[in-house]
Amino acid sequence: MKNIFFRLLILVLLSFNSGMLRAVDIFSPGDPVSAEAIRNFNEGNYEVSLRFFEQLLKKYPSDGEYRYFAGRCLLALNRNPEKAKDYLKVASIKDVPVDVYFYLGRACHLSGEFKEAVHYYKKFTEFGKGREVRELNVDDYINLAKNASVIARYGKVLNVKSYTIVDKALTFSQFGFEETGGRFIPVSKIIGDEYPVEVNENAVAFLPKDIKEGDYIYFSGHKKFSGQQDIFRIQFLADGKWGGPEVLSDVINTREDEDYPFFDATDSILYFASRGHFGMGGYDLFSSSFNKKTGEWSEPANLDFPVNSAGDDLLYIPADNGKIVWLISTRNSASGKAMIYKLDNSGPALQKGYEYPESIYEASKLGYAHGMETAPEQQAVKRDEPVAEKRSEAGFKANKTYTQLINNALRLQLKADSFLRVAQDMRYAAAKIKDDQTRFRVQKEIMANEQQAGYFQEQADDNYKQAREMEQVLSKEKRENILDRQIKEQFSSKKKHRTKSVPKEGTGSSFAIYSKSPYSSQHPFPANINLPSGVAYRIQLGVFSQPQEWDAFGGIYPVSTEPLQSKGLTKYYAGIFKTWEEAQQALLKVRNYGFKDAFIVAYYEAKKISANRARDLESYNSSR
Repeated sequence: MKNIFFRLLILVLLSFNSGMLRAVDIFSPGDPVSAEAIRNFNEGNYEVSLRFFEQLLKKYPSDGEYRYFAGRCLLALNRNPEKAKDYLKVASIKDVPVDVYFYLGRACHLSGEFKEAVHYYKKFTEFGKGREVRELNVDDYINLAKNASVIARYGKVLNVKSYTIVDKALTFSQFGFEETGGRFIPVSKIIGDEYPVEVNENAVAFLPKDIKEGDYIYFSGHKKFSGQQDIFRIQFLADGKWGGPEVLSDVINTREDEDYPFFDATDSILYFASRGHFGMGGYDLFSSSFNKKTGEWSEPANLDFPVNSAGDDLLYIPADNGKIVWLISTRNSASGKAMIYKLDNSGPALQKGYEYPESIYEASKLGYAHGMETAPEQQAVKRDEPVAEKRSEAGFKANKTYTQLINNALRLQLKADSFLRVAQDMRYAAAKIKDDQTRFRVQKEIMANEQQAGYFQEQADDNYKQAREMEQVLSKEKRENILDRQIKEQFSSKKKHRTKSVPKEGTGSSFAIYSKSPYSSQHPFPANINLPSGVAYRIQLGVFSQPQEWDAFGGIYPVSTEPLQSKGLTKYYAGIFKTWEEAQQALLKVRNYGFKDAFIVAYYEAKKISANRARDLESYNSSR
């Protein structure tokens, strides 16, 4: 925190406005920029407020409150949830309102990190006041994030031909939706005041060009004295007039809002948006078939990811015999805006797996780049199309899938390392916190960061595995994968450090590097060895998809393995050390021996823990 004339005169009052917590009457006589940032935030001018807070963060980059409000602004503007997440992540360990966990959950939710979203939503239910939790409908968000983790596992491959940003309230008057075989008309023109149904000012219904007697058109509205949106239909009569509105059955309508219906008369399918059916977040799009013989609707089916996203997805309009689809969504859009996507639906319905948060978030953007208002068809944006793999003299180096796997692995590895560093910094900070409640909160956050590090490390390992398998397929001349070959090349030359003779059977497990490998088919690497009680350390030499030869690690002794059966991988470790200093000395020897990427893994009572925690425990035990 900074020493200006006065700190932002604390968050003295908090009030709710439309379910969004806002700061009130916060000012700083010594810093007019702070006062302007807060004033604009209170007035809902998030764009201006964000500029002020980001200006302040350039001067005070570690300030928790500035990061909190900057993250809130980005979420209010529906912009860059990943950046909002970064702001709020740091703010969450500072002295800021406890609802930071809710907004951090929202940022994760919108970024495709659904498990993390559930984690932070639950933290808010744990630390937030009951009234705050209820007013922000946190339990609903938890369920939506859980739903999203299921829905986004697999999705359709969408070919985006164009997109356009429009004012949400004027979407239908601004855009023609050619090839639909009809037009949208205001519902107010066909619904009289004599009916107990009210519609919003901008409510519209799709009117086909070839409508005939007995046909229905569909619209959304609500019964008088009820604010809940339902879907209705109204019949075209013989005299050119309209019958009375009929509310659809509870197969379609739920206790939540249903809106934006479009009925495809050719296939008798109703497309609509709902907050009440099984969805990812906000409005999701669904389809339901109408049986003309029984007069019943089928159970609504979610249109899946990435047609649906964690934002509000409003309208789905098939056109030109299903070859074209218009999709209207608020994703990638500022408040009050909507995005109209034109999708080419003429090809086969391809499916793709979306395993990682990065790929989910990227796919949900449907090719949109921030700052662009339109994407003309002559510059069609195509996402996630199957790419013919290039075979060239470079082999795997020219393969896009291979490159993507390696890039993903490196990015995930960086994330894992970053979470560990954050946990380490927080652990040092926690040691200085005197307040028990605050320290407990920070300690739980430390554990969460360490779990996140483990999660991303597993994902990185999985990408490395897939890359190795692809290397084996693509490399026709040489069957060895690159990493294994590099290791063997390193050991094909004579090692300066091979000075000791091979140990005899049963000579102990102290670390050493011998003149040649002490292992063979008769003396294999031991697997899943028992670790000593208390604190212990090992050196991880590598993770491999294929069993390594007995001399793969030269004369390093002892070497043990940890098979990961569910992933088809095996981890190889060197030594067992009781102190960090011993492990560090051995690590230096291992790296000098050729294993530059080796690192120390720490344990307590045979369970993996962070190295910093192990060192703390080691120091504590030695002082007793």
